[in-house]
Amino acid sequence: VYQFGVRSGDREEMAWGRENVNRPKGTLTGATRRALRALAGCEVYLTVDLDVLDPAQAPGTGCPEPGGPAVEELLAALRAVGRAAAAGAERGGIDLVGVDLVEVSPGLDPSGRTQVVAAKIVRELLIARWVREA
Repeated sequence: VYQFGVRSGDREEMAWGRENVNRPKGTLTGATRRALRALAGCEVYLTVDLDVLDPAQAPGTGCPEPGGPAVEELLAALRAVGRAAAAGAERGGIDLVGVDLVEVSPGLDPSGRTQVVAAKIVRELLIARWVREA
């Protein structure tokens, strides 16, 4: 299990995470690339928890926590995941077996910004995975 962008939790959650979860340091994009190298050849299930983002960019989430990465940094990390999946596990990439996007709460964002960000995340990941560069 890898987790990126964890910024809060109670004492027990944080202690459990330190013992049981890989939480790479550094930028989201850099940490994702390092994790993808470690996971080369493996099956990967990806969960994108939208509250990883700074709530200024995606306020419609049940657990807003200031200090998260910007949308563009998350998109760059997800594009790296998509490219690794496009390469395939047999060629040094990953076998992306599933994806979900959670913590999108439209009722908490009357502006609709969070829903737009969520749709863009799904779109960019799909493009990176299935659309080849010309």
